[in-house]
Amino acid sequence: MQNEKYQETQKNLYLLKADGGRSQRPQVLEYSDEPEKMGELLDQVSVWAEYIGLKKVGDEPKRKPVHTFEITLSRDGRSVAFNYHCSIAQTYELDKRGNPQQLKPGFLRCLEDLLYSALACVRGEYHCPLTFKEFAEEFGYDGDSIKAKALWERCLEQSDKLQRIFTETEANYLPA
Repeated sequence: MQNEKYQETQKNLYLLKADGGRSQRPQVLEYSDEPEKMGELLDQVSVWAEYIGLKKVGDEPKRKPVHTFEITLSRDGRSVAFNYHCSIAQTYELDKRGNPQQLKPGFLRCLEDLLYSALACVRGEYHCPLTFKEFAEEFGYDGDSIKAKALWERCLEQSDKLQRIFTETEANYLPA
């Protein structure tokens, strides 16, 4: 499939385009505090999205699975990968109350804004409180929860990976 905003290179593997006249670049720059510097950063980073199927987010049994991609950011021989889950609205037809009904055909709607969405996630995940106590207080978790502590450890690991790709200053250029 050819598209102006993303390019399918293999089945279900897409290079998210940040160049060309109708790329996802304008949306990313629009939501950056430093669009010129963000543009320079986009020129240095490649962003791949591999569709991995319908997956549940979290461990709530009633939750519906959503379209999920593995996002890989690469720069200067370093890379980081993480899962990105599309919204319920991108995956299902919703009733008048916003409840998911029928599965929408395909997952290509998710790709349209995926570069912006993935980079906004990176900005949000770049900083992680250094102590579990700070993490629990900031995000409203029980300071005695084993699950919350495991989540904090995963967040620390992700933050560390992202800090290998972007400097703190560069992370602030990412869309919010």
